[in-house]
Amino acid sequence: MNLHHLFVAPGARCAGIGRTLIRAAEAEARAQGCVRLVVGIHPDNHRAQSYDRMPGFADRPPGGPGFARSLVPERTGPGAAR
Repeated sequence: MNLHHLFVAPGARCAGIGRTLIRAAEAEARAQGCVRLVVGIHPDNHRAQSYDRMPGFADRPPGGPGFARSLVPERTGPGAAR
């Protein structure tokens, strides 16, 4: 699932609303059987690019600012990819 155009009103920023919305999107993505959640960040939104990181998310590959998270549990043990 790709999450685009997530905005929090200026007066409501820094209150955890964006993170709460991303967690809700992650739950919906899992419910729909998605294997990855990608969150895009506007190139001019430097605050979000440096601040809006959540545990389990990694910087998105080149192609635009943002971050992504696998929704598939990592395989461990015998037979897991190395």
